[in-house]
Amino acid sequence: MIKRFETVGWLLIRNYNDIGASVADAFGTDDRRAVENYCRANAIKFEWQPDGALRTWQRRSAVVHHRAPPAVLVQPDRIPQRVDDDPEVREYLVDIYGEDGLPFNTRFGNGDAIGADVVQLINEVYEAHTARDRWQAGT
Repeated sequence: MIKRFETVGWLLIRNYNDIGASVADAFGTDDRRAVENYCRANAIKFEWQPDGALRTWQRRSAVVHHRAPPAVLVQPDRIPQRVDDDPEVREYLVDIYGEDGLPFNTRFGNGDAIGADVVQLINEVYEAHTARDRWQAGT
């Protein structure tokens, strides 16, 4: 799995429609020209939908090699098909907006779907390596 992420990266598809963040919330403006300029400057492919909604695609590297200690980090951080998501909510949203209309959709960098088994493994690795500190007032 790491080799595949290393080879093709990951693709984040975002939809700015009536669910999730608006264009103005995400980009700090609703001026189309400013949004388009930002997207071009940051290697974000974009498309305005007939209803005025915005869809973007960002292909990014997924694996970072660290020198000390040696480690590999797979970092697709917006995986909508998380195993612990409520399946009824997801099914409802897919029925209304379609798979391609969800606020976030994460795929392998070549556009292939990331299977539930891969998502589960990523979730397990994150959980196993997450450090939590109890919040304390005044610290």
